[in-house]
Amino acid sequence: MVTVMLLYAALVVSPSAATAGPPTLVALGDSLAMPTGSYVDVAYEQLRRPGRWRVRKLVNVARPGETTRTILRDQLRFAVRVIRRRGTNVRVVTVDIGANDGRPGLRCLVGTGIPPCAEIPGAETARACLLAPALRPCEIRPNLLRLLRTLKRALAGDPGREMVVLLGIPNPWSGTGQPPEPIVERALYGKDGRAACTRPASQQGLDDLLACAAGGPVRFVDTQPAFAGRGQELTNVAFGDPHFNAAGARAAGLTIVHELRSTK
Repeated sequence: MVTVMLLYAALVVSPSAATAGPPTLVALGDSLAMPTGSYVDVAYEQLRRPGRWRVRKLVNVARPGETTRTILRDQLRFAVRVIRRRGTNVRVVTVDIGANDGRPGLRCLVGTGIPPCAEIPGAETARACLLAPALRPCEIRPNLLRLLRTLKRALAGDPGREMVVLLGIPNPWSGTGQPPEPIVERALYGKDGRAACTRPASQQGLDDLLACAAGGPVRFVDTQPAFAGRGQELTNVAFGDPHFNAAGARAAGLTIVHELRSTK
């Protein structure tokens, strides 16, 4: 009789456990997260091993050139469909976004041999976003909050515990001594030079804004300590490309894993 009751309890109390699929990592973002060999792949390989936040499946929907506006379209909708699909068990969602929002503004500030800002469509708006991403007319803040609200609503119906990881954007010029270094440092880390949720908003950089959006199931992962002074070592900036190289992808991926596994 006891054996029968235990079997009945297992069937009735935890039906989701019987139907849930493999624990999954869903990745959203721009070209930094694109397969193959991105920080997402590094994090996934590490998280497949036994330990906290272990996953067994990767769904990467990141696309190059995405901004906080464009990610709200096809990429976010696809991710939500994956999360809500019957039998899906999402554990971790990684997001990197925002670096492309201010790209035209950066070109205006530090580029050489390019037209004046007035001749580049949208450059003045992007310039304002670059230097003060929390302020109008920049759309990063409302777009980011909408993205996170949508993800949290979708994850609320998913079995088990989930974590959304917001990856801080490091300065690829850090330690190079080149003209973009202090400009990008200010754009990312605000007036105090560090990634933290500071006030007022006018003193925030992009990473400060990301840090302020964290809370609950959303975790901001600060990449500044791993990349500080190591821009040429961890990115391709020496060749005119600010993206991570293999070492940078590994540094960012391992930072995510460390933060996840240290979460209570």
